Order: sequence, then C-alpha cells, then structure tokens
Amino acid sequence: MLPPTIIAALADNLPPEKLGKAAGFIYGSSWVGVAVGVQAIALLGYIGGWRLPFYITGGLSLAVWVPLYLCLPPGQRQTTGDVKGQSPAADIAKQGNRGHSHRDPNPTRGGNEADGFS
Repeated sequence: MLPPTIIAALADNLPPEKLGKAAGFIYGSSWVGVAVGVQAIALLGYIGGWRLPFYITGGLSLAVWVPLYLCLPPGQRQTTGDVKGQSPAADIAKQGNRGHSHRDPNPTRGGNEADGFS
C-alpha cells in the first residue's frame, strides 16, 4: 500500500486519538525502508541474481496484502459532503475556477515596477 492509501485506511479504522501516533509510525518506518531497502536489494541481487529481489518483494507484498484484505472491513469511506457519498473536495472540483483563480485578473496590463519585471 502507498502511504496516502495507508493513512486513509488508518483514518477509517482508528479513533482520532490514535491516528497521529499510527501515522507517525507509518511515515517514520517508510524512511527506514528507503535507508535499508537499497542495500538489501543489492545484496539479494548479488546473492541470487537480478530476479531474486523481484521475487522477494513480490512475496512480501502478497504476504502483507492478504492479512490486510482479510482484516480491514469492507465498505466505502465515510465522507462529510452534503450529497451522500460525495466529498467536499468533489464539490470544489465541480465548481472549477469560477472567480477563485490566482492568475492575474488583468493580464494585458504591464508589469509592476516594484517587482522588477516591467
């Protein structure tokens, strides 16, 4: 699972008071994987050829996926949108930029002397 997906799963399945500690553990342990993973993959490649690291990481991913699939409850994520099953972010995306753009409202005018781009 990717960290954003893991955090979403944590938010769905943990009480708010435990979410911060769990998210911190996930993000902290991902850096351990980065630090140790390169050396471990290089060693596995040296020992068993270029295919071994792929077999090992695939097997470990499957070994983690099966318990997660069996333990996490099924169902759609709860949202707080006005429309059932729709998130507030989807409402904002539907509205588009209608007046909320950060672009220059008058693109034909010259530059500002104060910013040095005139």
